[in-house]
Amino acid sequence: MRKYIFVGICILILSLLSGCTKESILPDSSENNAKLKRILLYATVESAEPMGIVEEFEYDDSGMIIRSSSPMYQDGVVVGTISYKLYEYNSFFQLIRISEFNANINSPTGFINLLNHVYTYSGDGRKEKETITDLNDHLYESYTFEYKHGILTKIKKFNNRNELESYVENEYDDFNRLVKESRYLADGTLISYTVNTYSGVLQVRSDIYQSGLHYREIKRTFNKNGDLIILESNELSAFSSFWGGVLRYEYF
Repeated sequence: MRKYIFVGICILILSLLSGCTKESILPDSSENNAKLKRILLYATVESAEPMGIVEEFEYDDSGMIIRSSSPMYQDGVVVGTISYKLYEYNSFFQLIRISEFNANINSPTGFINLLNHVYTYSGDGRKEKETITDLNDHLYESYTFEYKHGILTKIKKFNNRNELESYVENEYDDFNRLVKESRYLADGTLISYTVNTYSGVLQVRSDIYQSGLHYREIKRTFNKNGDLIILESNELSAFSSFWGGVLRYEYF
C-alpha cells in the first residue's frame, strides 16, 4: 500500500512539473499525428525500470482520446487502477469535457467522480474558458484564455468564489514561439516566470525562476518525428517542495 501511495504522489508531482502552462501532461500532436500509448515514470534518465505508469490512453475509431487511466503498478505488473479520466468532444472534435474518477472503496462502482473539466470555445474555434467543478457540481476553480492576433497571451485563474486569483502572461518571439511565461497574483505581484528554449519549433527546455532564484529546469527530448519521448524535471533549489523525476512517452 505504501508503494501505491508513493507512486500516486509521484504522479501528482510530475503532472504539476511537466507543463508550464495550465495544460495536461499530454504532449502536442506531432506532424505525423502519433497516438500516445502511455507515460512512464522513472527516477532518473539512466534508470532501466520504471517506478510506475503515470497514464495509459485509449482512442476511438477517429483517433480521439476517450479514456486515460493511472494504474497501480507493482514489480512490473499492473494490479489495479488509481484513477481514470473520460474525454468528451463536440461535433467539431473539440474537447468539451474531462471527467476524473478516483478509486474509492466506499463507492458501489469502486470509483468516485471527484472533478469535471468543462471547456467552451469561441466562434472561431479558440478555447475561451475551462471550468472545474467538484463531485457536487460546485465550482472548484476556472480559467479564461485571452488572445491577441490569434495567439494565446493571457490565462486568468479564478477561485471557487469566481474571484481572480492569479494570471499568466505569455511572450512570443518573431516566430510565434512561446519564449516566456510570467505568473502574477491578482494584484500584479510577480510569482514566478518560465523561460523556454527551442530547437527549431521544438521546445527543448524550460527554466523556472522565483524571487530571482533558478529553482527548476525541465528538459525535453524528441524523436525524429518530433514526438516528445523524454521529459526530465530537475529541482535546483534546496527550498523546492517538489521532487524531480523523468517521464518517458511511448506511442502506438
